[in-house]
Amino acid sequence: MTGYQGISSGWYFAALAARFLTVGLLAAYVVRDIIDPERDVVRALGTDDPAVGVLDHAEDRFRLRFNPGGRGLSIDRTGVSRSGSASAS
Repeated sequence: MTGYQGISSGWYFAALAARFLTVGLLAAYVVRDIIDPERDVVRALGTDDPAVGVLDHAEDRFRLRFNPGGRGLSIDRTGVSRSGSASAS
């Protein structure tokens, strides 16, 4: 059969790898914003997410903190207000 047979396998796997890396990068940004809410564009100003619905103005239950000393993630169980100051819960 002659004629156009589609893209070559090299181009296909290059596009597949580019998509895989892009999705991985987006997932890394989401995880970074979960761990450090101050870096989140929406939450940095102290406002809630516009699509939050019934959880509008609710305090955070707990907060994940990254310990660069090799301990990984820790959980801060005190409530954290939108301004970043801790409140007892």
